[in-house]
Amino acid sequence: MKEGGLERISVNSAAFEAHRKRLAHLKGPQVLGAFGEATLELVDIWRREKNVEREVEVKSFLRSQRKKLLMFSETSIMSFSRFFEDIIASPAFAGRIRELVTDTPPEGDTPKIIIMRKFLSGELDDEVFEEMLRIHVENFKRKTAEFAQKLLEIKARFRSRALEAIASGYLPITVEELDRRMEATTVELCDSVENQFDDFDGDHNVETEHIRIGSHVPEAYWDHAITHESIHALSGRTVIHQSGERPRLGHQRLGVRFASAWADKKKARFRWLNEAITERITIDLLGESDGSYDTEREVLQGLIDRGIPREELYRAYFENYDAKAAVPIPAWKKLTETIKEIYPEGMREFVRLDEQMKKEVK
Repeated sequence: MKEGGLERISVNSAAFEAHRKRLAHLKGPQVLGAFGEATLELVDIWRREKNVEREVEVKSFLRSQRKKLLMFSETSIMSFSRFFEDIIASPAFAGRIRELVTDTPPEGDTPKIIIMRKFLSGELDDEVFEEMLRIHVENFKRKTAEFAQKLLEIKARFRSRALEAIASGYLPITVEELDRRMEATTVELCDSVENQFDDFDGDHNVETEHIRIGSHVPEAYWDHAITHESIHALSGRTVIHQSGERPRLGHQRLGVRFASAWADKKKARFRWLNEAITERITIDLLGESDGSYDTEREVLQGLIDRGIPREELYRAYFENYDAKAAVPIPAWKKLTETIKEIYPEGMREFVRLDEQMKKEVK
């Protein structure tokens, strides 16, 4: 289907495969290093030169990191807080805590709050801040090694659970699609401070097929976080191909989330429903009793109780656009027909529910 240079294509089409090959050079690490890591690498190189002018540059670079962290205190408060949380929890910083927290703190104050306050007031000197940066970077490297060691086991468990769910009919996808998507997807740990993971544990980049898990996520929750993002990686897609001198691809639909192909995903339709389905499947695959996206899952259950079959929702979620079919997305068409039967005003009423959910959940 072509519209003014835009064409919806299948994920198994030649154009889509050509696009994936063009992105092959992006299959390296897609995460930034730890906060302060690049700065410390330069600092170490310059210090080996034992040059007075270089020492001035060292101080300048370290202070640039102070300014960046100070900016986080205004723009990404969770990232700011996690930096100090990471440092305070480190045994390597215990001696510094005793130096910095000398008086009896006011009731309710913790070492973390006191040291954060000292940082914001400019009381922490460059030596202490550099020590904090080094502890943070080393902690991230250690977590990254631990994550890499566990990753193969977690991915194997996910595949085993997914295969059981496919065999039982719970997951309406093929084994071939499961394996193809798993093979194409890279999973990495990222520094939650540098990447500003404020209100989420991970994300999936559909363009580069990368999953990032935040370093703040405890090891006991890695299975859950990776499973959730892997379900996103398996979800169905409607791909838009734009032809011309600079051709590009975009995703109009991921799961049941719809948007302009290159729009901000936060402006998309039914994002809440997409997350609710993703999290419900995650909980079911893991055999857990609870998870995240509580409000979204409550509304999802309300839709099912009202008469929208879970199976229809899941088939629409995992359905890939088929450009060669007379009805390219039959499962979504069936779902919209069911919605029209249940809601007096049909999809218009369902869109109003979407607008309400956008206000209630961010």
